[in-house]
Amino acid sequence: MKIQTLLLSLAAIAVATSAAAQPPRPKDAITILIRADSSLRVDGQPATSAQLDAALTAAAAHKKVVMYFREKSNAVTAGHGHGPADSVIDLIIKHGMPMCFSADAAFTACK
Repeated sequence: MKIQTLLLSLAAIAVATSAAAQPPRPKDAITILIRADSSLRVDGQPATSAQLDAALTAAAAHKKVVMYFREKSNAVTAGHGHGPADSVIDLIIKHGMPMCFSADAAFTACK
């Protein structure tokens, strides 16, 4: 029984590893990454808030899903919010788009 459990665990790790090697996003999604230095990337490209707003407008028209990841930053201080993350979330809400919060920059949780 223990060997069977071990083999199933190893198989699950192999599947998870191969899934991480897949392309980071499906065609029906837009990816948003906020780096630890507070820079913003949309579909892998550097972007401003205005460019994000335009990209979300286009993505919403095509009924795309937002795949979102924010790297951990030590810059967050009490009472000062989360930098660009707050305004990014506000823009996503403004466009009424469905979201997937990912635990990693490869967006594996959103596939």
